[in-house]
Amino acid sequence: MDNNNLNFPRPKNFPYSDVFYFDQKFALMYGTYKNNAHKSLGLRWMTNLSEIGYPSMYGKGMWMVVPDKLAIYIIEGILTNINSESDNILNKDKLNEVIADLHSKK
Repeated sequence: MDNNNLNFPRPKNFPYSDVFYFDQKFALMYGTYKNNAHKSLGLRWMTNLSEIGYPSMYGKGMWMVVPDKLAIYIIEGILTNINSESDNILNKDKLNEVIADLHSKK
């Protein structure tokens, strides 16, 4: 899969600036879900039984909101394996923003 040809979903209830991690199967973004006062980690699988990936609703790709107490473990998993994960990090500045935000919420 070519990152430049992917059509990551952009639901109106979970706006975000960009996808900061993608390993050809799994994607992460950081956005504001509905009217929350803070941003949340969003994740989705880009490969599934259907072409639109998972999760999806009514034939449209969606993002799953990851609770903050679990999001930090996903990010720490990426950081623990930073050498092998570096090619999958599409936006290092956004990753640093996510890290700072999640640590400030502890």
